[in-house]
Amino acid sequence: MGSLVSKEMNSVAFFNPAIVCAFASDSNNALGPHEIFHILSTYYLGTTSQWISEGMAVYSEDSWWKMDLHSLNHYFQTKGLLIPTNDLVARFNSFDDMIAYPESGSFLKFLCQRFGKDGVKFLWQKGPDAFFSSEHTSMAAVEQEWLQSISRTEVDAIQYPL
Repeated sequence: MGSLVSKEMNSVAFFNPAIVCAFASDSNNALGPHEIFHILSTYYLGTTSQWISEGMAVYSEDSWWKMDLHSLNHYFQTKGLLIPTNDLVARFNSFDDMIAYPESGSFLKFLCQRFGKDGVKFLWQKGPDAFFSSEHTSMAAVEQEWLQSISRTEVDAIQYPL
């Protein structure tokens, strides 16, 4: 991947033309729906904030490193590693991908469960301020609901390399 895109990574999507490059071996397989989600969602819905795009791409696999998204985030919660949602939204790229990506995936999964596909489509297209206003709630209130929801998941099987 380094010689192809000048950066070491497992996979990448190019939107125009629609091309996905991914690395696969016996120990690492990045040939999942994540990058394909980026291509299709950009084509059908347009661009959005990175935390939403990456969160939905992670949610498209419904796992992170073969671990349940909500359980992994409950594990982060018990270790004090969760990023406050306002910070995640404002500065997604400034956080460790190993936390930011699965956290945004779990939060977007919760938003899909709570507000449905049409709600998340509205979030994608209009942004968080318009979305939470239209739902007559706040990000802080929904974050608390999400935290309560993930706290009910099992973390015993989580082994995460941090």
